[in-house]
Amino acid sequence: MGKKKYNEFYFTEDGKIHPDSDYWDLYNKNKNEAMKKFDGKMNCHLCFMAPLTVAKGRKLKYFRVNQSDVSKHLKNCPYLLDEATKSEVKKFYESATDEDIKNRLTICMNKMLKQKTKEKSKNSELTVKKDNNEFEAFIIKNKEEKKKYLPTISLYSQHIREELDRLKIYYGKCKVYYRIYTNKNEEIKRYYLQVLNNKTNKLICSLSTSLAVFGYLKYANLPNENENYKEYYLCFFAEFNIKKGYLNANLKDSRMILFKEIENN
Repeated sequence: MGKKKYNEFYFTEDGKIHPDSDYWDLYNKNKNEAMKKFDGKMNCHLCFMAPLTVAKGRKLKYFRVNQSDVSKHLKNCPYLLDEATKSEVKKFYESATDEDIKNRLTICMNKMLKQKTKEKSKNSELTVKKDNNEFEAFIIKNKEEKKKYLPTISLYSQHIREELDRLKIYYGKCKVYYRIYTNKNEEIKRYYLQVLNNKTNKLICSLSTSLAVFGYLKYANLPNENENYKEYYLCFFAEFNIKKGYLNANLKDSRMILFKEIENN
């Protein structure tokens, strides 16, 4: 458990979950500033309690929980379990109900992408409620009834291109629009959802959908490429591949993705 890599962290100063890139981008610009701002203030992004330490090797840079701190996880924290294997995640998805998948994506979106409410006791230590329902959204059981945690990763993580052939839950606050692919007769054959970095507008990934699947996504009011992109919280299951240097995935099922448009103030 102490050897697990964490792709996100809960920052105790602002009560938000951050991708690892928030740390490493600053670290690469100013190492001392990054250490001063973040070190000692980063916890497990699921239970908010176990402190993270930073591994700063030449090739491997990641967050981990020291073995001596594993007991500081809340007792029901999914990160106390083993990660579900590729086959276990696929089997779960194939057998899960529509409601189950939607609930898991909704909880993931709410937890990972929205600001948390911090409660401080008299001694100023962070206190967090034990939300078993929230934790269960990140846990599945394999055929032996052993509990495993579902792999999740931010679209902004520096590790996003690792183990692309594994079905994971991806999430992020991004800009989105869609493109249309037509044949020689100008008949629409596919839709491509273009997911952009919220700050730089650079393409993060492209999600391909059939006409039928895209029809179920009308609730999101997605803009086309001739319109201005819109900002969304999004959360989805995907297996990626790399095409022309970019991440690509085929959304075969509308259950695989959830959007929430961010209204402009």
